Amino acid sequence: LKEMILTLPVLSGVDISTVSFLRVRELLNGRPGKIFKQSSQTLKRLKLITGGEISCQVLPHEEELSAGNIVFYLQIKHSIERTYSEPMEIIYDTSISTTPHGLRNHIANILDTPPERLVLAKHKYESFQWIRIEDTLNQKTGTGKGKGNRQKTRGGGSHVNIKNS
Repeated sequence: LKEMILTLPVLSGVDISTVSFLRVRELLNGRPGKIFKQSSQTLKRLKLITGGEISCQVLPHEEELSAGNIVFYLQIKHSIERTYSEPMEIIYDTSISTTPHGLRNHIANILDTPPERLVLAKHKYESFQWIRIEDTLNQKTGTGKGKGNRQKTRGGGSHVNIKNS
């Protein structure tokens, strides 16, 4: 797919030496969604829904994402001013840890902040709400019987909000 994209007339003026400088992803309601990580995939194998859209992003550096990598945008909430920082793109390797605690430590290292000072939340575009990411995996999110819903750190097109306490 990426090789096919490089042959498009739109990219004829862009200097791209290898397909590793391209990121192809699905668009969901005009928002970035799932990233197609394997460069050898064809449109037929991507299983896009009828009328599905894809976008192509030219990257400033080469990128080889594995199946265990999550790409998300990080924004810091400034509580006093009630504003958010510009989003920064973060790539998290889930082979290191798949827990919210591991994600919190990774973000704390990036921000050079103690993990206990961070509050993580995931933004759900379709419902316009922030969902707090807790360190416990089996926290119930509803009422009734059952095992409860596990919180997921994976998800396409998500923002993670960081609030410094």
